[in-house]
Amino acid sequence: MALVNITSTPVEVTIPGGTPVTVSDACTLGFTEAGAASGPTVTGTFTWPGRPNANLGSPVILWVQTQSTATLNYLS
Repeated sequence: MALVNITSTPVEVTIPGGTPVTVSDACTLGFTEAGAASGPTVTGTFTWPGRPNANLGSPVILWVQTQSTATLNYLS
């Protein structure tokens, strides 16, 4: 298991596509640091997105942030 602490400052997170992830509080995701503020919101358990036309397990980099603090937990 790996843990990433998420705050209101965007954090660059690299996880293989298709990996199960659990967040302790609602987080937003973005392709860029600035995009993390307005990206889609995830809560609870979800599958880390993959890249179209790539191997599902290929690492995917997203920027993640939350309103206060959260923990992102995934299998490493």
